Amino acid sequence: MNQGPFANQGDFLSWLAGVAIGGTAFYYAIVDMGSGAALGLAAYMNVEADAGCLEVGGLHFSAAMRRGRLATEALYLLLRQAFELGFRRCEWRCDAHNAASVRAALRLGFVFECLWRKRRVSKGRNRDAACFSLLDGEWPARGRALEAWLHPANFDRYGAQRRRLAEFAGESG
Repeated sequence: MNQGPFANQGDFLSWLAGVAIGGTAFYYAIVDMGSGAALGLAAYMNVEADAGCLEVGGLHFSAAMRRGRLATEALYLLLRQAFELGFRRCEWRCDAHNAASVRAALRLGFVFECLWRKRRVSKGRNRDAACFSLLDGEWPARGRALEAWLHPANFDRYGAQRRRLAEFAGESG
């Protein structure tokens, strides 16, 4: 992440207030509807409404949310909303060395496009950016696969998935 780590909650809240007031990213709080607990943040970034493009990023997921159903559902809802608003292209950019983020982009259906070498210096080191996209024409099949995976019938009473998302992706196209 380009932000943080934050020394304390006050520093985090100061950063959050800054992006909420004058930032170019549009952040969403991710709240577990069952418990009411705020578990993460996600944003639309680099929004180019005239071009129909935006980036899904600024992801801050709590440990309780990472690699789980709620993370997938939050990203599904962001993507669905973007395409319903008429965007034709959603982008995902991440540190090329962040294997978890690369896996997440591919799992969600984003297509790898390019590697921007030495795209920025972050936290004292050169950062290569891996760039992915998901297009409006790809979204209907991908959205159906995500909906099928998220369906309660795909999870046992302990919350474990019965089938992997990749298994639904082949059925939706």
